[in-house]
Amino acid sequence: MKNNKNFISRIHFSLLKKMVSSLPKNSLRIWALKRLGFQIGERVYLGKGLQIITESGFNPKLIIGNRVSIGPDVTIMLASGSNNSKLKTKYPLQTGNVMIDNDVWVGTRVIVYPNVHIEECSIITAGAVVNKSVASYTIVGGVPAREIKKIIL
Repeated sequence: MKNNKNFISRIHFSLLKKMVSSLPKNSLRIWALKRLGFQIGERVYLGKGLQIITESGFNPKLIIGNRVSIGPDVTIMLASGSNNSKLKTKYPLQTGNVMIDNDVWVGTRVIVYPNVHIEECSIITAGAVVNKSVASYTIVGGVPAREIKKIIL
């Protein structure tokens, strides 16, 4: 009985996660991510097409602070690996949490890798690939993302 319940829970998680990217309203996308167990702050905008990549059997944490704006078609990877290729022995699955602090702006089509912390008041430019943590009050961009400049408020 417990195995059936666990299986149904995994199916529910998988289906709800797939639905998030196509939900038409921001409030529905936020509701779905909260139902999946992710922490979402107040006054957050999640663009359409948001993809959350996870791995079965891993309990990922995605924490998004207050007043965060995430553009359309952003991918947040809580797991990344070579799947079933021969590379798997040399480059095993990487899993980790992603934390996005308050007042962050993530541009269109950004990719965020596992184990990344984007600190407060940072900007990630469109199309960037973020594979390392980003310091507060910093603009980063490019592939891989590099510091463009500091923000002075």
